[in-house]
Amino acid sequence: MCEMRTAVLLLVVAAGADHPPSSVINEISKQFGSMMLHCVQLLYPQTGYFRDVLDFWNRDLNITGHTYLGCLAACSLFKLQLRNRDGSLNDTNITKFLHQNGAGIYIHVAHSLSVVQTKIKVKDP
Repeated sequence: MCEMRTAVLLLVVAAGADHPPSSVINEISKQFGSMMLHCVQLLYPQTGYFRDVLDFWNRDLNITGHTYLGCLAACSLFKLQLRNRDGSLNDTNITKFLHQNGAGIYIHVAHSLSVVQTKIKVKDP
């Protein structure tokens, strides 16, 4: 029953949100992808890695052995100030980044659902 209420709440929030979920995901992906391309220029300037970053979401791309993609993701997190120098994630800056890219309402709903589920101790199926 709790799952049904959660699903209905998410649908109501999504319907009333300023930015639909797909546009939020697109904007976040665009910002992060742009930074990954910048990191290619910094870390691997004379390679063909640009193509792999552009094709990252392509299901046909075999990323096995492409360890540089992890380095590019780490570089992007650092450049976007989403990661601290010790490697931990910066929750405050991540929240700010998500808000700036239209995900504010979804952050509040996710936090509220987390609090509610903790209080009622939802059983795992």
